Amino acid sequence: MSAFWWAVLAACIWGIVPLIEKLGLIRSDPTIGVFARSFGVVIGMVIFGLWWSPWNALGNLGVRSFALLALGGFLASFVGQLAFYHALKMG
Repeated sequence: MSAFWWAVLAACIWGIVPLIEKLGLIRSDPTIGVFARSFGVVIGMVIFGLWWSPWNALGNLGVRSFALLALGGFLASFVGQLAFYHALKMG
């Protein structure tokens, strides 16, 4: 699949998921929403890790690259998601 179609797929997913999350936040606190979403990510990563087995590639990544990617994940997937859920809940 070309880069264009990967981008279209990402845009479609990122366009639909906030609607699903808005519905999920109707009777939930945003912090609980982030917890539930993160649980879904963990389940997905376990399935992905068992299917793809990226462990050798992770060993070749390097500490600096791993730390920067982990920091980006923390900021985008936790801090950013928490702010986004507060905005969805209030707006």
